[in-house]
Amino acid sequence: MRDVIRWKHAALLALAILAAGCSSNSKKELPPAELTDFKEEVVLHKQWSRSIGDGQGKTYNMMVPAIDGDRIYAADVTGEVFSLDRLTGDVIWKKDLDLPVSGAVGVGYGLVMIGTLKGEVVAMDASTGEEKWRARVTSEVLAPPATNGSVVVVQTQDDRIVGFDASTGSQLWIYESTPAVLTLRGTGAPLATNRLAVAGLSTGKVVALDISNGVPIWEQRVAIPKGRSELDRVVDIDGGLLLSGGTL
Repeated sequence: MRDVIRWKHAALLALAILAAGCSSNSKKELPPAELTDFKEEVVLHKQWSRSIGDGQGKTYNMMVPAIDGDRIYAADVTGEVFSLDRLTGDVIWKKDLDLPVSGAVGVGYGLVMIGTLKGEVVAMDASTGEEKWRARVTSEVLAPPATNGSVVVVQTQDDRIVGFDASTGSQLWIYESTPAVLTLRGTGAPLATNRLAVAGLSTGKVVALDISNGVPIWEQRVAIPKGRSELDRVVDIDGGLLLSGGTL
């Protein structure tokens, strides 16, 4: 019995000490760490700069320069397309297409590709700027086209994905889906691999198509509409897609 009483007393004493410790600790405030000088590890130096016509213009357009080897390709909203030396910024060639460009620049496998507000797709020779072909789609092209060397993949504002022959510009296939009731202006740029064409849609889904014929291989919802109003339920996938190994 005495052992039990002693154990209880010891337990109460331990709890009292613990409570006192917690109370005292809660009142302690650590002083802010003193700021010290440090030497920056990376210093950026401007090598060159170059104006690209009117740039993005006064409206939102996805005008992103593209790098391919030792060249940089860029375009402005009026249809001026530039090929620049990556190291010096020197103009290698410049072409004026006189088109309202809204999705640029896609580059790969010897092609430079742009899309327009009028639903046109233009492919140019990356070495010379010579126009190779021109094709038409159903709606605005607000993101750069992509290619795997055999097929050029274009995504339109109305959630259609179109495949064109990279050599001739002939339409090979078209994938259609119903867009969301309310969407943001813009789309993400599609991906083109050896086997797949991958794109994000305004409905919050990512779809992968057989790049040779446009047949759906799989689709996955990555954003679920929530809320009462259509504005609350906007789930556009407008960001870029990144493929690393076998993971998207």
